[in-house]
Amino acid sequence: MKRLIIGMLAALVACGSVSPKTYTNKSFFTPRNHLTNIAMEQTTWHKQTALIDEDKFGGSVQATGFYEASENQGDLGKFFGVKNYWNGNSIDDFIEVEQWAANGANSFTHLYAEDVFHRWTASSPAAPWYVTNPSKLADRIKLRPYRDSYGIRLDYHQKLDKIVDGLFFKVSLPLVHVKTSLDYSSTTSHGYGTKQKLAINQALNGDEKSFIDYLTGNVANTDAHNAQNALTKMKFHNGNDETGVADIDFTLGYNFLYENKKHLNASIGLTIPTGSDPDGNFLWEAIVGNGGHYAVGAGMDGAFEIWKDEDMSLDIVFGFNYRYLLKASETRCPGFKVNTGTTEYPKEMLFGRYILGGKIGQVAGTALEPLANLITRDFNVTPGSHFDGMVDFAFNWSDFTFDLGYNLFAKTAEHVSWKGEEIHNVYGTANWGYRVDNAVFTANNALTKDDYLLDTITHPSVVTHKIFSGIGYAYNGWEYPIMFGIGGSYEFDTDNDALQTWSLYGKFGLTF
Repeated sequence: MKRLIIGMLAALVACGSVSPKTYTNKSFFTPRNHLTNIAMEQTTWHKQTALIDEDKFGGSVQATGFYEASENQGDLGKFFGVKNYWNGNSIDDFIEVEQWAANGANSFTHLYAEDVFHRWTASSPAAPWYVTNPSKLADRIKLRPYRDSYGIRLDYHQKLDKIVDGLFFKVSLPLVHVKTSLDYSSTTSHGYGTKQKLAINQALNGDEKSFIDYLTGNVANTDAHNAQNALTKMKFHNGNDETGVADIDFTLGYNFLYENKKHLNASIGLTIPTGSDPDGNFLWEAIVGNGGHYAVGAGMDGAFEIWKDEDMSLDIVFGFNYRYLLKASETRCPGFKVNTGTTEYPKEMLFGRYILGGKIGQVAGTALEPLANLITRDFNVTPGSHFDGMVDFAFNWSDFTFDLGYNLFAKTAEHVSWKGEEIHNVYGTANWGYRVDNAVFTANNALTKDDYLLDTITHPSVVTHKIFSGIGYAYNGWEYPIMFGIGGSYEFDTDNDALQTWSLYGKFGLTF
């Protein structure tokens, strides 16, 4: 016991001492699954599942209603932003578009108007259309992503002492509603030339369209010379939601130490995915569950009474669940670099998925597409190891229990690989002067298999820390003991690769 406590405290110190990192250039975020929450599960309920009463059936059930909200919007904005090598490797928590200018190669901008609104003009085919177009598209869109969720978690614990003394079975599932939002907003643009916050773009036969229109999938052009389809993948949004069962976890365990005042057990577990699968239609889409991955693993938990005085006592409760999430298919959109033979694009093409392009060799008259429409596809994703552990001090006074504890969650970096054949010289970016109805599409920059950057769709390793507390009441004098409880938690991270959240919950339980 002493070694276990010292080991967990040492892990906390080690995790807290690591220098924080800021991740960016990402197009996919994998949040912690609502099912993985040993702190919410065990608060107060640990007293009921440990009861030994041979006259009872041995079952215990609890329902926990909860609300959880993230609050690290600025960090998530950087996660979905870019490292801008044009601007001294600044980390931009926004996406910016500007008009190309004579000194445009030195601009700090991410995209040019010609990248997203195609414009070929017969009056000046050899020059960029900005020369004769007085309207200039320019906007900076700030990202402040967040996630809210609420639902009810159901846990059932069944003693199997009639089969083997100390054997038990447990099943857990959360029914969850998840809402995500990029919480984007238009802000003042910076850089070269005259700017307009939401500019009129005259390439679309006089229709007034903004950069936000483009990013939300509301810009398409049917003009034969400049045909382009609307964005259908990785769209911006200020509200995307999903409801479902966030996976089901089955546990079979055995108590090596099995007494009313103390117990220690080990278990094996299996997680069945029942949630939603990412489809790539939105950037920062709402996902219920772990993304469609089966998981296997093991766990343990225990409790010891370490102090008692009349009707008061103090328990130390501890435990962990380990799951290894297996490989499954997920839909994601990778970033890419452009090999031009120069230093113009030394690294990733900033927000390259929103640049117009096409399939190399597509016949004349085929509309251009935002590249996200073309390169969003299924990849093999292996999330790997997930660890959810806690130490809790439970103070008991009569029928009341007061919990105060610490929860450590950690997961390894994902492993992402191509599913099927790699994309090689299939797609490319469009030349600004390309006339859609006049020639077979030849890319300005053809994308080879070595240009795609799978790191942009790979979630890094995560370590988070959660402080939780709760107060509960359990009356065991009745034939069917009941339990009530409320609690809350705050979870934080030193990096920007996890949600920083607060949560509140209330629970009701019945033992029979």
